[in-house]
Amino acid sequence: MRPTLGGAGHVVPPPQKTGSSMSVIMPIYTIGIVIFFTYTLMKLLFKKQPDGVGGSLYPPVDPDPRFRREVFESDRCKYTPRLSRDPTGKIVVNAMSALLDEVNGEIEA
Repeated sequence: MRPTLGGAGHVVPPPQKTGSSMSVIMPIYTIGIVIFFTYTLMKLLFKKQPDGVGGSLYPPVDPDPRFRREVFESDRCKYTPRLSRDPTGKIVVNAMSALLDEVNGEIEA
């Protein structure tokens, strides 16, 4: 005759609990992580918001008109030489007429 399926052949005793250091360290480590996470969330949620752009980190500064003139106005450029332009366009007309005369001379030749 066979024994029944699933029957307990013998009772397995529970493992002996030894006093390891991990059983003490792990709960303290877990509690430390939870406290740090809570502290970080509280710092983010209750952070004081500065007023306006930049808030009170920097004092208000008025723009300097001399700086604006030197940097942004194009007629006061000191570092690059400006080409003088003829408003009547005589330079372009003279150059075009010289080119046309040269081309006409090559066609006739």
